[in-house]
Amino acid sequence: MIRYIECYSDYLRLENFIKTSLNTLSCSFLSRKLFGESGKYFIHIYHLYTFLGLITSSFYFANNITMWSIIVAEFITVIQMLIKYLAILSNKENLEQLFIWIRHLHERHEINSIRNSTEKLLSTNLEIILRILKFIFPCSIVAGLGFGYYVITTDTIIFAVPWLEPNDNNKSLIYHHINQIIITCLSSVIIIFYDAIFISIGFYFIAVLNIFRDMIQCLDNPELKNRRKILKICYLFHWSILSKFKLFNNVFYGYLFIQIVSCASYIFILFYLMFTTEDFSFVPASITVYFQFGALCIFGEAVYTKSERIFIDLYLTNWYDFNSVDQKFLLMMMKMSMKPIGFKFAGAYDINCVMFIQVMKIGFSYGTLLYTFS
Repeated sequence: MIRYIECYSDYLRLENFIKTSLNTLSCSFLSRKLFGESGKYFIHIYHLYTFLGLITSSFYFANNITMWSIIVAEFITVIQMLIKYLAILSNKENLEQLFIWIRHLHERHEINSIRNSTEKLLSTNLEIILRILKFIFPCSIVAGLGFGYYVITTDTIIFAVPWLEPNDNNKSLIYHHINQIIITCLSSVIIIFYDAIFISIGFYFIAVLNIFRDMIQCLDNPELKNRRKILKICYLFHWSILSKFKLFNNVFYGYLFIQIVSCASYIFILFYLMFTTEDFSFVPASITVYFQFGALCIFGEAVYTKSERIFIDLYLTNWYDFNSVDQKFLLMMMKMSMKPIGFKFAGAYDINCVMFIQVMKIGFSYGTLLYTFS
């Protein structure tokens, strides 16, 4: 008997890609005999190098507000890479628990209606994830190349070679340009790896919420012979969603915080840069940032809305036809679903479409204000 649904092999390839990316970033491919556990700290050398490059650039090349705006944006990028790396690396065990849970979701269910719903929704979810990843990776690379084109054509140095002063014949600028092109492209790819991990795991919560709603609808089937069995399955499945979402929040709390802060900062700075420079080189970077921030807000809105509907779906069942024991199961699930799950920024502000609109309005006003005073 086949244990898993058809899309399970495709999911395993996605999981393998994520784990390979993590192992590459943590340098776990290095010999343990020589480096032991210190390989995971090697990427901090890259963080330190980029940080020193920005400091050098601010000393030798920053001479106007546009340069300072770009340097501030890149400082935020380095901090973003560092926090995302630490947040994910320090939660490898929790990440593995989430991977195991997602693998179990792909097991074939004994009840036909649940099995068909699971197979359809997980296949669609996986297809959406792959399409998003195929979109954001090229976008990020194009954004990095667009920034590289701008700094070369304007002879701007943002990531300087640490402590290499510009000389009179400007030969050193060649080394600075080569250095910052490599750093820009590499940083774009590294950040997208972190985003790919969040997207790949996060979107499965939307899928499981849809599966759970289909399970609830099965309770109203007049041909259902063993309603209590379905109720127990629903109760355990609901509990697993809530517990794994809490685990997911613990893993990605730092990631979400720095993602919101950095995206909001980028939006403010990019509005100003496009107003002042009128250079199309910033368009790819702007599209990438707007897409990242918008997708995160839409994702938060979708999770909250779908979890909010669970209580209503449970109430709209034919609960009056259930016996007293079955009604108690239903009441326990309704009690657990009274508080919808969702993401919060700094534990206070909901991450949703309202946040996206507010940040875009503030960013436009901020960019206009800076442009007026520049």
